[in-house]
Amino acid sequence: MPMESFESSAISEYERTLARALLRNNIISAERFKHFISLRAGLDRDGRRYLGDILLERKLISEADLKEFFQENNSAYLDFIKSLNKKGFMSNTQLKSVLDDPESATSAVTVVERLGFMTKDNFVRLFAKSGPSVRLGEWLVKRGKITQAALDDALEEQAIHTLEDYLLYHKILDKGTLDKIKVKLGFGD
Repeated sequence: MPMESFESSAISEYERTLARALLRNNIISAERFKHFISLRAGLDRDGRRYLGDILLERKLISEADLKEFFQENNSAYLDFIKSLNKKGFMSNTQLKSVLDDPESATSAVTVVERLGFMTKDNFVRLFAKSGPSVRLGEWLVKRGKITQAALDDALEEQAIHTLEDYLLYHKILDKGTLDKIKVKLGFGD
């Protein structure tokens, strides 16, 4: 296993120790560990993966499904953007830039991100806190585009951040075995 994988700043000292033990005992392959390092570097660089991206990757939905969701919810997004302006969180110039952009008629969130006012993640998080809102996963299930089980699994994948999360999600180890390994390595009770 190349040393740069272990020296990656993306993982903690505990994760390095755990990975060495798992690799040494053939519990995880070098290829799987490289996949985790790549995933973690992407998370550290770009933030949490979007649910839509995970579902697209799995071919459970299409780009057209995502576009339909955002178009249906776009008027609520535009109202929210206007409320941000009224509350002083977005200037009149910024609001005008968003509203004047032709794409804002169908995807205001994309315009806000492209113009650099905030990321989609931040927008969606703020929007969700502003009151009742339709979430992508719920919308897809309600429309029969995916099952609740598929949504739950995609949300579990979206929650992966640590090596432990990765090992448990991919069923490389169960929680009990992982806890025993942590104790042996001096990281558990």
